[in-house]
Amino acid sequence: MKLIKIYLFLLMVGLSAVSCEKNGVSELKETAKRSGVPIPTLLQYYNEISGHKDGYCGIESFATYATQDIERANFDGRFWDNGNNTLKSVGSIAAGSVVINPNTQNTYTVVNDNLIGLYGETVTFKIETKTPSFYVPHFIRFESPVMTQNSTLGPNQTITWNKDANNTKGVIIKITYHPDDNTTHKALGYDKIIIHPILVSDIGQYTFAANDFPGIPDGAEIDITLIRANYDRITLDGGDDILVYAYTRVRGTVMYDAN
Repeated sequence: MKLIKIYLFLLMVGLSAVSCEKNGVSELKETAKRSGVPIPTLLQYYNEISGHKDGYCGIESFATYATQDIERANFDGRFWDNGNNTLKSVGSIAAGSVVINPNTQNTYTVVNDNLIGLYGETVTFKIETKTPSFYVPHFIRFESPVMTQNSTLGPNQTITWNKDANNTKGVIIKITYHPDDNTTHKALGYDKIIIHPILVSDIGQYTFAANDFPGIPDGAEIDITLIRANYDRITLDGGDDILVYAYTRVRGTVMYDAN
């Protein structure tokens, strides 16, 4: 059951990343509400899986193949009032030694270089009186092959990444086809976004099979995203159901070679 839950969480991170990777900050994040409205980016799919929540906070890192050697991390958090329609403050939040305070809109959003040092460590968070603690996996990075639009990838080819021996939750490899990035194929009828996630052990390599690219036309541009994550759910003293999380993901773009 735990493996299924982390798979769903990792899948949710990957699926919800489609809009923000391509379009910057997603509309969901700009119009975040709780009653009948999908809540932002990270929680969009987790909300459907686990039922409604009253807020979230966590450490996030996203890189592309071109920027993966530059370590970056940010913190994001939002909490809703009893009516679930407006944002509220829960006071200062701590992620390890990093303290995050709400801004004037009662959101907890900050880029802080001290968050970088939390990756690869067991981190204790503090939200009101609660202190959830869990392992934050190392930043994930491609090792091979070169992940550029001039590179090809397909069945029987292997990708490698920096494995994390302490990560027991696995890695999601997310293959995504965007028709808007493939206008020639789109005109031929390949006009739907295709997302295929694969959960693997964090052993640092995976060899693709033909069925890992369902419905994707030969020669199409595709994104390959690697994701590691961990999370916990807590209940605040007032009964609020809160998701606390950390994730790292990196995306590369290649051409699909079906042969």
